[in-house]
Amino acid sequence: MNLSKKVEIVIIQEDLLQQDIKQVEIAIIREDLLQQEIKRVEIAVIQIRGHILYIRKNA
Repeated sequence: MNLSKKVEIVIIQEDLLQQDIKQVEIAIIREDLLQQEIKRVEIAVIQIRGHILYIRKNA
């Protein structure tokens, strides 16, 4: 996977979905993304049982 220097998409682990997520500011990032410097999370990608959901942080 070719990652750009500015990471705006992260993957949230399934166990976080039990929480009520209204404003995404902090996400658990896959280990291969930790090499990137991440200052702001604007878009979160959640994958559950083959389904992909997108959450955009309210500006």
